[in-house]
Amino acid sequence: FLEGWLSWLSGVMDNAIYPVLLLQYLVQHWPQLDDEGPRVAFLVGFITFFTLLSLRGIEVVGGTAAVLSLFVLSPFVVMVVLGVPQMDVSRWAKKNSQSEVDVIELLNTLFWNLNYWDSISTVAGEADNPGKTIPKALGIAVVVVVLNYLVPLAVGIATTDQSSDWSTGYFYAVAVQVCGGQTWLGLWLLASAAVSNIGQFLAEMAADSYQLDGMADLGHIPRVFARRTRFGTPYVGILLSAAIVLLLTVVFGFKFIDLVELLNGVYCVSMIIEFAAFLTLRHRHDTTGDGPDSWRVPLPTWAMALMVTPAAFFCGLVLVLPFLKGEWLQAFVPLILIVVGAAGYWLRSWCKAEVVNGSPLLTRSTPDWGLDTSSHED
Repeated sequence: FLEGWLSWLSGVMDNAIYPVLLLQYLVQHWPQLDDEGPRVAFLVGFITFFTLLSLRGIEVVGGTAAVLSLFVLSPFVVMVVLGVPQMDVSRWAKKNSQSEVDVIELLNTLFWNLNYWDSISTVAGEADNPGKTIPKALGIAVVVVVLNYLVPLAVGIATTDQSSDWSTGYFYAVAVQVCGGQTWLGLWLLASAAVSNIGQFLAEMAADSYQLDGMADLGHIPRVFARRTRFGTPYVGILLSAAIVLLLTVVFGFKFIDLVELLNGVYCVSMIIEFAAFLTLRHRHDTTGDGPDSWRVPLPTWAMALMVTPAAFFCGLVLVLPFLKGEWLQAFVPLILIVVGAAGYWLRSWCKAEVVNGSPLLTRSTPDWGLDTSSHED
C-alpha cells in the first residue's frame, strides 16, 4: 500500500513538471508568456486539453506517443549534423569561471532525467506479451535516451562560447547558432520540446491513473478508482491526478527545479521500498517456490542485491541533500507523506474488517490484466 501511495504521488508531481518545462522553453522565444495572466492561461489550457485526451483511451496515448517520438528526435539529429563541422572539442574541457555549479541541483536534475523506468509496469496489462515486449522496449529506450542526451549536449558545448548561458531551454540558442543566426531550426526544436512534454505528460497520466486502478482492484483503495469510461480509461484516477497537477502548477506556482527536488525525495522513498520488496519476494520464491518462474530474473539473489545497491545508495543520497541545502519543504515532505500513508494503511485495514450489509467496505476483485497467461508456461 505504501509503495503504491508514494509511487502515485511522485508520478503526479512528475507530471506537473511537463507543462512548466514546456512553458520555460516557449518563454525563450515568446517572453510575454512569463507574465502571470498568459502563464496561468497556458498551464490551465495545457492540463485541461491533454487530460481530456487521456480520457479517450490508452491506445490513442500510445499511438500518439510513438509518432511524436520521431518528431522529437528529428531536430536534434539535424542540429548534430549541422553542428559537427563547427565543433571545437577543446571547449569540452573549458572551465566556466563566471559561475559555480550547484552540485545538489545538478544531481537532482540528472536523477530526475534518468528515473521512472519502473512506471511501465502499471500499464503492462495493456501490452501484448509484456514479459517479452517490455524488456525489449526498455533496452532500446535506454540506448536512445543516453545517445539523445550525450550527443546533442557534446555538440552544443563544442559549438557555443558562453557556457554560463546554459539554462533550461538553451538548446534553442544552440540551434540558432549552428544555423548561422537563422531561427528555423530553433523553432523546430521548440516544437519538438512541446511535443516531447506532451508525450511525457500523456504517458505519465496513463501510468498514474492505471496505478490507482490496480490498487482498487487489489482492494487497497475504494472501487470507485477502478471505474472506467467506455474507452476503458480509469477516469477517476485521471481527473484526480489532473486536479493535483493544477494545484501544484497554478495554485502553488512551483517552478521546475522546486518540483524536481520535491518529487525526487518521494520517489526515492518509493524506490527503496520497491528494492526491498523485490529482494524479499525473490528470497521467498527461492525458499518456497511461490510465483511463476517466467518472471524470475536470471541472477542469484546475492547478485541482485549487488545490482540494486548503487541505486539504493544514490536514493539515500538524494534524500539527504535537502537537509544539507536547508530546503526544509523538500526534506520533510517525504516524511510527512510516509506518515499519511501509514495512516491510510491503518484506515484500509479497518475498512477491510468493517462489514456493512454483509460485505466489507473494501474488497479485492479479480483483476483482468489482459495478460496471455499461456505464455507464462513457456
